[in-house]
Amino acid sequence: MKRPILPVVAVLLGILFLTGCGQGNSTDSVPFPPKSQSDLHALAKESDTSLTVVGRDETSSAPRTAALFVVVPRTLSQREQVSALLKVLYDNHLDTKVGHEIESAVVLGYRTSKDVGNRFNAGRVELDETGSGKKTMILNADGGGPGQAWKLAY
Repeated sequence: MKRPILPVVAVLLGILFLTGCGQGNSTDSVPFPPKSQSDLHALAKESDTSLTVVGRDETSSAPRTAALFVVVPRTLSQREQVSALLKVLYDNHLDTKVGHEIESAVVLGYRTSKDVGNRFNAGRVELDETGSGKKTMILNADGGGPGQAWKLAY
C-alpha cells in the first residue's frame, strides 16, 4: 500500500515553521526605527560592519561632549548605517559615560576622511542626558534629511 507523500511533507513543513528552523538571521524582529532602549542595543548587535574611527573630540567646557568621527561605506542601507554607528557608540562605552562624565556623546559618519569637519553625510547617532536620569537618542541616516531622522527618549 502506497502512502501519499503530500501529508508527510505538510507535517514536516509545519514542524519547521513552528520551531523557527530555516528562518536565517532575520532583522524583522528589531523594529526600524527602534522604539525602545533594548531595540537600540539589538540594532547595534545586528551590525557586522567594522567602521574606522578617523578622529575624536572631547570638550571639557559645558556641555561636555565626546565625539567620534567614522568613515561609513556607501553600500550600507539606512538601517545598516544606524546599526553600525550605534555599535561604535556602545563599543566605545559612550552610553555609560553620558550622565556621568559627559552630557552628550555623538558618532558622526562621513563618506571619506576628507569630509570630517564638515556636516555629517553618512549618518549620526547622538545620546544626550536630559536630566533626572533620562536620555534622548537622536538617530540620523545619510545626511539627516526628511525621512532620515528619528528621536527616542528613555
